[in-house]
Amino acid sequence: MRKIVFALALAAAAVGGVYLINPPYKAFKISSRILGEKRTILECLPAGYHTSGKSYPVLFHLDADPRPSAYGPSFYAIAEKMNALGAPIPEMIVLGLTNTDRTRDMIPVPDTAFPPSPGKAHEFLQFITEELIPDVEARYRVTGFRILYGRSDSGLFALYALTAAPDAFQAVIASSPSLGRSPAFMAEAVKKLFRERPALAKTLFVVYGANEGPSVADRVPEFAALIKKTCPENFILGVKSIPGGGHVPESSLEEGLRFLFGTPN
Repeated sequence: MRKIVFALALAAAAVGGVYLINPPYKAFKISSRILGEKRTILECLPAGYHTSGKSYPVLFHLDADPRPSAYGPSFYAIAEKMNALGAPIPEMIVLGLTNTDRTRDMIPVPDTAFPPSPGKAHEFLQFITEELIPDVEARYRVTGFRILYGRSDSGLFALYALTAAPDAFQAVIASSPSLGRSPAFMAEAVKKLFRERPALAKTLFVVYGANEGPSVADRVPEFAALIKKTCPENFILGVKSIPGGGHVPESSLEEGLRFLFGTPN
């Protein structure tokens, strides 16, 4: 019966409007002029959101999937777990950005590696900064503190977003970012960012598995070393390799939040 209800909820979403998955699980669609399509945003609110009157930070979860996937539990299971971690990690509005063309949106430059990408991350970032964030700030009670989380190719996008729109998010968590797809581009983007913003105060946490392939396991330490060499004094960087971990360790987001809010494991 649960599978049937879920299928009906997704069918309702296909014709537009807001639909309930399971209270308090919801999703909404936003029509993007920039992307020329509608995008579905999954929502998980703090348990007391409707009665508390409080404002909350927002966690933007890229690559969100309402079902369990190769990356682990469903978006809703992940969001609920993050909101149950307890102090000092605050309750958050957790929003999941689902994909329509993942490789198009997540890769910052054209790439012939499999799967090939036209490198349209700049358009997806423009959608987030110019359309999605204003919609979110009008839709919810928010504090203005925004966190971006991505994994694998969307982890690469999260790093790109930090360099291309540094004011959009106060913190970025990147799990197993696929830096092997555009190492030279990202290196130059980081150097340019810190040249132009010598007082930038943001937090970046990068996590990956110790057993990953070289496109991550070799590239992440190189990228981290470049950041440490060039970043401003108030820029906070955390890097963690998970012993025995593979691509996109399941604990990635929790590790990032604990680093961000001061309770590292």
